[in-house]
Amino acid sequence: MWTVVRRRSMANPTGVPASQGVLAAVFIGGFVISWLLATYLGLYVFGQMGSGEKDVPEGAGLAGQLVSLLAIYTGGLWGALLPYRVLARTGRIQMWNWLLIALVYGVLFYGSTKLIG
Repeated sequence: MWTVVRRRSMANPTGVPASQGVLAAVFIGGFVISWLLATYLGLYVFGQMGSGEKDVPEGAGLAGQLVSLLAIYTGGLWGALLPYRVLARTGRIQMWNWLLIALVYGVLFYGSTKLIG
């Protein structure tokens, strides 16, 4: 998807940069997408691993935590496509923009779930 967004943004650049309000709405929308996908992936992974009531070997617990963090980052990657599209249309097509936004979304999701739970 990143390649498709990048290629289409290069083919259809915009001459007018987005206003601050539009950028804020796009970043919030991207975070909402990240939140929904990371929650879904996290619940799916949790469901696949069982209810968590029985004792789990140390290696399996560590693997489960790693998979959960990867699910959070995957949700962040999907949500980061929305703001990356806006940035790419203004000429900022570097991959690190997308990866950094996804990392920020993942950290925000993780932090917000720790505050709630």
